[in-house]
Amino acid sequence: MLRTTILAALAMAALTLPVAADSIEAEEAKLIEAFAQALGGEDDALAPHLADSAVYMPSTGGRFEGAESIARSLSDFPDVADFTAEIDDRVPLGEGHTLFIGTYSVTLPPEMGGATLPGEYVLVAENTPDGMKLLRHVAFPARGVER
Repeated sequence: MLRTTILAALAMAALTLPVAADSIEAEEAKLIEAFAQALGGEDDALAPHLADSAVYMPSTGGRFEGAESIARSLSDFPDVADFTAEIDDRVPLGEGHTLFIGTYSVTLPPEMGGATLPGEYVLVAENTPDGMKLLRHVAFPARGVER
């Protein structure tokens, strides 16, 4: 009985330990890669990285709630030729939540002129046992850049 109690306490303590920085960076990289895949035509690539209550607000406008709606919005957007994103700032919000502030660039396909459009984003994610899950994502054109 005592052994079971001790093992249970150790297991619970392990679940509450902070995630190692290298595994957090790996989760961040997975999320960025999923965005690149989704914008490149794999519309469902982002779905495993979305919380049930995820909200996506792209720079092109609109508000999409839930994995199905977000995948549909990505399938309606032309497949981009290239996508890159950088995380400029991470702000821990507590209880496994983090605010990310960053920049991105999207290169439109040749049939749309092939222009590269820079932008900025704010993202709130939650670290879960299943990996990092996107809760909110708001993207907007880079300040001072005309489109």
